[in-house]
Amino acid sequence: MAVDTYGPFARFFNDFGDNHEVIDKNGEEPVELMLSSISNEKKGVVTLLAGTKHPYEDGDYILITEVQGMDTNKDFVLTWSEEE
Repeated sequence: MAVDTYGPFARFFNDFGDNHEVIDKNGEEPVELMLSSISNEKKGVVTLLAGTKHPYEDGDYILITEVQGMDTNKDFVLTWSEEE
């Protein structure tokens, strides 16, 4: 761990070791999108609103929140795949 302070400013670095997993591939801010539907199959299909484009690539993790009409009110994470 290393910390530098310069008056009101500071810099902090921490090496979390080999077991630390980083899932942020590109450093971009998270994107919020509205979904049209989510199918109920084991390998579900997520449909975006018409005309909506997404920035996702295969293997990206997607956090789904505030889903209406499902039996659960919990948030869940999916892995993005462009499979047809």
